[in-house]
Order: sequence, then structure tokens, then C-alpha cells
Amino acid sequence: MKQSLGKYSKHIPTEFAQNVKKFVQELSIYQNELAEYKQDVIVWRNVTSDEQVEEKIKSIAKFPEENPYPVLRISQNGTILYANPSTVSLLQDWNCTIGQSAPGFLCQIIADTFHMKAIKKDIEINHRDRIFSFTIVPVADTSYVNLYGVDITERKQLEKELWDINESLERHVSERTEELLRVNETLQKSESSLANAQRIAHIGNWEWNIVKNELRWSDEIYRIFGLMPQEFGATYEAFLNSVHPEDREFVKESVNNALYKKMPYSIDHRIILPNNTERIVHEEAEVIFDNNGKAIQMNGTVQDITERKLSEEALCMSEKKYRLLLENLPQLIFYKDKNSVYISCNENVARFFHIKPEEITGKTDYDFFPRELAEKYRADDKSVIESEQILNTEEKHFKDGQESIVHTVSTTRIAGGLISPIRALLQVSLKGLLTTLT
Repeated sequence: MKQSLGKYSKHIPTEFAQNVKKFVQELSIYQNELAEYKQDVIVWRNVTSDEQVEEKIKSIAKFPEENPYPVLRISQNGTILYANPSTVSLLQDWNCTIGQSAPGFLCQIIADTFHMKAIKKDIEINHRDRIFSFTIVPVADTSYVNLYGVDITERKQLEKELWDINESLERHVSERTEELLRVNETLQKSESSLANAQRIAHIGNWEWNIVKNELRWSDEIYRIFGLMPQEFGATYEAFLNSVHPEDREFVKESVNNALYKKMPYSIDHRIILPNNTERIVHEEAEVIFDNNGKAIQMNGTVQDITERKLSEEALCMSEKKYRLLLENLPQLIFYKDKNSVYISCNENVARFFHIKPEEITGKTDYDFFPRELAEKYRADDKSVIESEQILNTEEKHFKDGQESIVHTVSTTRIAGGLISPIRALLQVSLKGLLTTLT
């Protein structure tokens, strides 16, 4: 003990040396505080082994000189009377030392402690990348207090993580609650309103009681299948008979996977109406199982997506026609992105540059033209993008020893709306149309 004190004796006031006995008594108070902190550690650090917690508690309980955490004694007027070696960096940050005044915020807390005449706990102080929790203990019949610090950085990090998780859970609960309220409100609507909504959306729902083999269709499903609502009692067999023969095995396999492999399905398939009209529906379903894992009910929806599918096919055909037109125009047509990097081109451009069409992707004008000419083209591109105006230029070109006059038309397109699929993923792109005039 004396050897330890001697090492730092120049930092210890005479008053402190004469009151070692009282200081040891005060340590017993601090150890009681440590017992409470131990409980906090167990609560907040449940991922830490008991051995680690015990070791930390033993470390905190060491004599101040050997304590790895800050220990201070400060007088009622705010003068620092003692600081253990672990407090040195803290004092440096506060720009003070033993015999000088503590920071203003700490003096105010100490004044409040004397006024309340009670131990003050959980005074958090940030120090560099660590967080310390201080307990301020007034010493009876004296004019000073002792401050005992504990590093709670990891605990605070865990608290924050727990807080974030709690916030996320509360948010999800709130969202889910709102969703359930909306669903409940919908369920409270009359059957006629629900049927009308399904008719407008062209979507119906069904429920299959597997145990009793009873299938219930909403009115809209009857209409989708070309039947009068509730015309007959729906059955699984009747449903399969309406499925297109070429899709029937696929549908049965999807149902079986849901029943026996617990795989909810979302599929598109064709159906045949009584008048032999072919329609396309999108179907989703999930199975409810009992506690023994036995399928007892399946719920699902059916939506007529015929028009959407026809529109998709028409769009696909339009894209093919557009590509065919693009490839057969005599002009040189290419696309660039907003950085003047080539995206695609037609065959004529590829032949002009002596490359394959797919090889133009990622190249720039520097790959095909002299630097001076390439920089001019890039400047033209920038002008077109900034002005959003069509640019018409004519200039002479020398290629393979022959002189040509090239007329270039450049324009921009903003992504969004109905645009060329070639540029569907671009924010801003350049389209060039080159016509060679001889």
C-alpha cells in the first residue's frame, strides 16, 4: 500500500494522507454501490459470462490507485483534491489538475449533491470514445465528495441496440396494428360492397375446407370462370375441370406442393370458360395446418389478368417491331448515357465503326475519333443534355480516304413514362441519328 501511494505521492494532498482510514470506510459505501451496479451489468450484459462480470466487479473494487476507472475527490467549492492515475487523461481533457477547479458542469452537480445531502448516481460523462457513469458520494462531516467512475460504454451500446430493436418492434407493431384495423374495417363492410369491389378489381377469393372437402367461391370467381354467381356448389374437381388441359398438371403440382411441402404458391395459368373462351388468371394460395402438421384449410385468390397479359404481349411485339425498324433504317442510330458513353447502336453504326453492335457498349467517342473531334462530340452531348433541345449538325468526315458530309440529329430523353425499352434504365440518355449526305 505504501509503495503504491509513494509512487503517486506528489499528486496526493496532505489532508488525504491524514485521512486514509476514513477513505477506506468510504470505500465500503462504494462497494455497496458496486453491488447495485453488478445487478445492472447482469441485466444489460446478459451475453457476458458470470466470470467476466465477477472479474469486472473485483477490478472496480480495488484501491483507487489501482482502479482502472476514474476516482476523484472534489471539495464543496469545486477544487479537485485527489485524482487516481486512471483520471489523468480525463483531467487533461478538462484542462485542469489537482488543486484546480473542476469543470463548471461538475461543480454544479457537486453543489446539488451537497444541497440534497444524498448520493447522486448515474452521472454520465463522455470521454473520448468511452462513456463513464459516476456515482457521487458525500462524505459525512466533511466538505468534499468522492466520485467513482465506471466504464459503461459497452452497456450503453447494448442499450442503444435494445432501444433501436424496441423502436423497430414498436414501429412494426404499430404498422401491423394499423393494417389489422384496416382489414377489420374492411371485414365489417357489407357483403354487397365487398362483392362490388371484387367485381371492379376482377379478383375473387376462395376457401377450401380440406377436412370436409367444401370449397367456397366468392361471386367474382364464378364470373371469372364464366358462371352465374353461386350457380352450383364449387368443388376442387370442378375447378380443375375449368383449368386449361395443358396447365392442369402444373396447377395440381402447385396445389400438392402447398399441401404436402408447405409451399404457398403464386402462379399464372389458363382457364377455359363454358363458351370455350380462353382466359388467363393469377392465383395465390396458402395452407393452414393444425398442431399435428395436417392440412385443414386452404385460402386463396383468383384474378383475371387476361388484359394485362395481352398488353404485355402487345408491348413485347411493339418492342420487337421497334428493334426491327431500328435495325433496318439506313441511318446510323446510337444511344449514349448522360456521360457520353455508348449504350447501344444499330447495325449501320457497327459497320461504320467496323465492330459488332454489342461491342459498342461502354465505349466513348475517344475510341473511334481523333481526340479533338471526340471532345467536340462530347461538348455537343453536354449542350443537348443541358438545353434539352434537339441539336442538328452537319460536318465533313474523312473515312477510308473518302470525304462525306454527315448530318447528325441529337436529342435527349428523361427516364420515366412510355420510353424506348433500350433506354428504360437510364436517367438521361442521348440518341444520335447520323445521315451521310454525298
